[in-house]
Amino acid sequence: MKCFCRFFISTILLSALIIEPRANAATINAISSKKGMVSLKTSADESFKAKDKVCIFAKNQEKLACGSVLKVKDDSKMIMKVADPQELAKLKKGSSVTLKVGSSAGSDDSPTDSSAKITTTKSKRSPFRLAIGWDSSLLPFSYNQISYLPPESTPPTTLWQSTKVVSAGLTPPPYLGIAADIGIPIGARGVSLGLRYQVFQTSLVQSNYDPTTFEPYVSTEVKAKAIGFWADFLAYRKQLSQRFALNVLSGIDFDSVAVSVAATKLTDGPPETSSPIVTAEGKLSIISLRAGARADIKLFSVVGVSLGATALIPLVAPTNSLTANFSDGEGRDLEDPIIDLKTSLGLQKKSFGFEALVNTYVSF
Repeated sequence: MKCFCRFFISTILLSALIIEPRANAATINAISSKKGMVSLKTSADESFKAKDKVCIFAKNQEKLACGSVLKVKDDSKMIMKVADPQELAKLKKGSSVTLKVGSSAGSDDSPTDSSAKITTTKSKRSPFRLAIGWDSSLLPFSYNQISYLPPESTPPTTLWQSTKVVSAGLTPPPYLGIAADIGIPIGARGVSLGLRYQVFQTSLVQSNYDPTTFEPYVSTEVKAKAIGFWADFLAYRKQLSQRFALNVLSGIDFDSVAVSVAATKLTDGPPETSSPIVTAEGKLSIISLRAGARADIKLFSVVGVSLGATALIPLVAPTNSLTANFSDGEGRDLEDPIIDLKTSLGLQKKSFGFEALVNTYVSF
């Protein structure tokens, strides 16, 4: 009976040693984020060997990272490979940690370690993200900045001439482009919902009212702004390092454009006079497909900058209209002065657009 008890106790202790991972004190000497490696100093009496599965724990027994031993030097220095950059980010140089070795220490491919599974799943989750920044665009639409053209015949061919074609918004001033988006994680994927606001250069051109006289003259002002919305699906995200991630997105885009025209007949006097010729507003809406890529560069723990590039393929323009109010007699005998103004303004959908974004973001 006494022999059986000894055998039973010995078996329990041996099983505990096999099942329970070894716990070893260590100090983190260095961390290489690019290579995903950690150098640790261990006690000389603690033995490790290459390919050991090891997990690193904080003093409060919180699991920080798991990996495998690459190399052991002088029995007191060990180099580990940690594949997950988010786990690597939890480690701090000079901190004291505990190492556990064994089947239950945890690894990404260990089916018996539920805590390791939870850590791995969490590390693959895309972050929740808020961003705001600058938007530069080759627009999916274009319009003409126009000025009044004094008629040389009756009826005239047109009352307007183009002074500039606007098809891009790049740098300030006079262009203003602001974009903001929110990234909502769905497991390792996610969706991005964005808002874009653009204001374009105001055109103010003075021209003759009649070809043979300097007064009265016409001042023509053209203003334009656009607001856009988009919804992107995060199709792919790759954490290339602790601070750098690459994202591939695609989705749908909606733009609403408004271009206003105000032409006024003026005399410098005396007396000074002012009377409107026409006030008008053109409206255009566009639905586009979009696909692009974004690089996230983390500067601090939750703050970073991102650089994005997106191609736009306009599909349809559900709205393309012009409302105009000409003063009496200012149609100058044209058959349809509103059609003439709409044609001259040239507000229309293009076949291609491109967007570049520079954002500051927070993620968690």
